[in-house]
Amino acid sequence: MRSLHLEKGQRVNQQNLADFIWNVAVLACFDEPDADAQPPRPLAEIDADLKAVEAEIAALLGEVTA
Repeated sequence: MRSLHLEKGQRVNQQNLADFIWNVAVLACFDEPDADAQPPRPLAEIDADLKAVEAEIAALLGEVTA
């Protein structure tokens, strides 16, 4: 991978600016995943949470419209 910095006395030009942008993009795409990242929850668990929230919203709407 090319360097992310300019050498002392080196001027910014289109090529080294393009190199910098390219390297930043590559680093962003292939960065190490977060150590504390959690795997996605099971779909059934997500569906159950959504149904509970839907029921809560329906109850609140019932209180407001009644």
